[in-house]
Amino acid sequence: MAEVHLSLVLCMVILFSCPNSNAERINVRSGKAKIGPIQVTVTRLQTGRLWCSIRFSGPVDTQGKIYNHRITINQVSDTELSSEFEVYKYEAGALILWSDTASERLGVILAFLYMTTDQVDEIIPSCDVNITRSDYRDTTTYSAFVTNCMAPIYESFIPDVTKDNKSVASRDYLDTGRQETPSVNMTTVSFNSTVMSNENVVLNSLMFRIYSYQDFPLKGLMLTYDRQYSIL
Repeated sequence: MAEVHLSLVLCMVILFSCPNSNAERINVRSGKAKIGPIQVTVTRLQTGRLWCSIRFSGPVDTQGKIYNHRITINQVSDTELSSEFEVYKYEAGALILWSDTASERLGVILAFLYMTTDQVDEIIPSCDVNITRSDYRDTTTYSAFVTNCMAPIYESFIPDVTKDNKSVASRDYLDTGRQETPSVNMTTVSFNSTVMSNENVVLNSLMFRIYSYQDFPLKGLMLTYDRQYSIL
């Protein structure tokens, strides 16, 4: 059989809505994402078409789109869902899964290079993420602890800051830190609410991002995923 060339790049975006609190210390979120991990199977059919099957855990109200077209989500069990759809050679497409009850959104961007076998199976993993907020006097600190990842990661906070309704550099008002150990990655961001208020600076939103990349050359498969957790 002639070799078909395909590569798969998966960029994942997950959005969480988290409650706000005036407590001195609160737990913003903990545990794994509600949607995922995802078992991805790409099969080369005799017609030369490429067929993608996904199987994942998630809320029963999860919906999805691929190439901006709705896909059917099948309920396998109370917590397990599946879907099947065609993927196109040499054409990038975006798979989006979302759940209103979980306030969560997962985006997967697919692009293609090569495929060395008639079928590729791989799992898009998810890490354990625990995010806390602490308040001391006028300073608020968000801390994120990431553990149990299946691949090396890089994580960071993504703030949206404006002054007088105009975007400004977040580093002028927010301090960030990062520590990495073999078992846990810790990232922090802190800001002084009084200083920001006096200067008419507003933190409109704050997200936590996890980025990872995996390469499987024997399968002709690459995985790049990007998860984002909405905090504010």
